Amino acid sequence: MKKQKDLITLLVPLFILTVLWAIFNIYHNHVTSTIKDPLTFQIIPIEGKFDVKTINKLKGRQKINPLYEIQVVESPIPTPSLEPILTEEPSPELTPTEAPDISLTPEPEVTP
Repeated sequence: MKKQKDLITLLVPLFILTVLWAIFNIYHNHVTSTIKDPLTFQIIPIEGKFDVKTINKLKGRQKINPLYEIQVVESPIPTPSLEPILTEEPSPELTPTEAPDISLTPEPEVTP
């Protein structure tokens, strides 16, 4: 009997506290609304019309089922020919030319 009385003395205040907490939250949310009065006049309801032509086009689209397997296509591997390629004329030899002197240090620019 003592355990029941202790349990009831705990549950009754917790129930009252929970009910008061819920009532306070509802009141607080009602008082502190995030939508201002001028904004409520500017809100226009959405029309309940749908573009039936577009919906029918979407329904008529071709459905594609993806393949989740890789298909291996074997192609013949070309074999290289064993004959050497001959050119009729040898290429002319290149002769080196003198390169101009290039300074490695940059020269300062003069602005007028």
